[in-house]
Amino acid sequence: PAGTYIVSLSYDNTLQFWEVKTGLSPKQKYQEPVIRRDSKTDDFVNWSSVAFCPLGHYLAIGTSQGELVIFNQNMEIFSYCNKLYKSSIHSMAWSTNGEYIALAAEEDPTIWIYNIKNKVYLAFQTNLGNEATITALCWGHDNKILSAGTSNNQVILYDILTGISVYNILEYF
Repeated sequence: PAGTYIVSLSYDNTLQFWEVKTGLSPKQKYQEPVIRRDSKTDDFVNWSSVAFCPLGHYLAIGTSQGELVIFNQNMEIFSYCNKLYKSSIHSMAWSTNGEYIALAAEEDPTIWIYNIKNKVYLAFQTNLGNEATITALCWGHDNKILSAGTSNNQVILYDILTGISVYNILEYF
């Protein structure tokens, strides 16, 4: 938050905060209280992605079971959404004003956008088909455009109000 910390997430569900200026980690670590098992598959549920709100108010964590958990500044659960996806949430991006977070998962063409203030989800389908998945998300400076990087080397710009692809950059690399 506010450019003073970065956070890392390890496979054992430990969050570690690091001071940007010093590279040191305060002694405070957070770990999911109970590593639980999914009731249907008996698989362990792991934290799979993490993102700070740019305003420093929230920390979002995506899980291996497609859940979103948002913590407040005191690391208390602010919001929880069960099973947005059937697979791991691997890409998240906060809007620059901190009002929205966009999510993408493995093997799913849906982008979910969560409104923090109203606690409302909006889903829109990408037209990637089965040949590609979303691997990265990034908001434009005015929060009206969301860019999505894909596994087949495309960058697609989406108009958030309509959900329509407004520009597609094809394989330049």
